[in-house]
Amino acid sequence: FQLVLRTTAGVFQSNLLRVRTHTMTDTSGICVCFGNVQDPVLLENSKMALQEMGAKWSDKIEIDTTHFVCTTPAATPSGAAVAGGLSTAPGVEYQKALQLSIPVVQPHWILACHSAKKCVVPLLRSFVTR
Repeated sequence: FQLVLRTTAGVFQSNLLRVRTHTMTDTSGICVCFGNVQDPVLLENSKMALQEMGAKWSDKIEIDTTHFVCTTPAATPSGAAVAGGLSTAPGVEYQKALQLSIPVVQPHWILACHSAKKCVVPLLRSFVTR
């Protein structure tokens, strides 16, 4: 990358910056934030798949979060307790993912990436919230 600024005072160029992105088969760049996954077995299988892929996960959206994973936009049970018991309202992390344009996917996407041994393009699924 290089920025070039053209003004009446002249042309100014930034230093040349070379970058390299992950390949589709390098799943170590995946960093998911888990929201409300209602099936505990599916959640645990997803976490194990991420570990085998060299990817990482968190319960909070971080600067390197690539995907938000949930089966419902509702707050997690612990998040609902903090929010006054509203377990049907969209969770804070879900809302943050939407604001930051982070893809929202289901746990099955992680399992598909693990099975294919590459990062598959997620089929975006929208949730209806009221």
